[in-house]
Amino acid sequence: MIFIKLKKLISFAFIALIAFAGCKKGGTQMPGNTTAPNPPVDVYAVGYTGNSIATYWKNGVATRLADSATALTALSSTANAIVVSGTDVYIAGTLYGQAAYWKNGVAATLPGAIPSFGNAIAVNGADVYVAGAMSTKTTNSVAEYWKNGVPIRLVTDSSSFSWAYGIAVSGSDVYIAGYTTPGIGLPVATFWKNGVATYLDSGAQPTSGTNAIVLSGNDVYIAGSIGSAGTAAYWKNDVLTSVGQSGSNATAMAVNGNNIYLAGNNGIALGWYWKNGAGISLPFNSFATAIAVNGTDVYVAGYTNPNSATYWKNGVPTQLTTNGVLNGIALVPK
Repeated sequence: MIFIKLKKLISFAFIALIAFAGCKKGGTQMPGNTTAPNPPVDVYAVGYTGNSIATYWKNGVATRLADSATALTALSSTANAIVVSGTDVYIAGTLYGQAAYWKNGVAATLPGAIPSFGNAIAVNGADVYVAGAMSTKTTNSVAEYWKNGVPIRLVTDSSSFSWAYGIAVSGSDVYIAGYTTPGIGLPVATFWKNGVATYLDSGAQPTSGTNAIVLSGNDVYIAGSIGSAGTAAYWKNDVLTSVGQSGSNATAMAVNGNNIYLAGNNGIALGWYWKNGAGISLPFNSFATAIAVNGTDVYVAGYTNPNSATYWKNGVPTQLTTNGVLNGIALVPK
């Protein structure tokens, strides 16, 4: 099961992703297979290192977002999602137990009770959106998001549990993916559009939840899992497609043209990603937390035990540190 996700003490799930199509050069195709190469990209990844110190990497070079000398033992920091807008780098996470985001390395904590969690981030023009959850007086977690630092609660019933793990913005419309526990008290896959909730399984599954959301044209794609044992799945415009086996979970998503990519786990300690439902396994003792696509290249971020922050490009690993975890990845054209 996935709810409240722990990806090695990670509070979110989830994550914000960038996927884009490769360029096609004009001209006459020469004989044979002369497909144009994918455009070069800068690879950004986020997570934490050491004793939970929020960190991001650009092309393998690490930048710590929190000073380990001031990190509290129980309330440290983690970076959970990343988006790059122009020359600005935005990262969502948790800083000493409080939801936060960083713009170009400068932290801004988000108001609300502690603990709170920044799980996903989106940027639209000058507006910064962070999705996550906040604790209540009943010690339950309540899904909410912040727009430019102003909190907006998605669930008013503080006696129930709810989390927000993914966010996407189109114009003035804000889409958020997560889960709620309405009525019977079991987790139900939920997404919100401008604060209005839609339950994706209508009670058909014992439990379900969502971890990521992607907008492509007029279509809304959401990744998560269904069933009490967990089965990786996605929804396209509320229509469900299962892709994994029992004990699987889709934690991240990317859409590139007509291709749908999911990343997650397919059983215990087996990182996995899917392209249009066809699964590709990563090494045993691996965990996949994020995915991004550049043309035909597929990048999956995560970690391998024991705590080796790693991303895979078309299945080939790049280890960023032997003591850390990756939670998000973004690709930016050079």
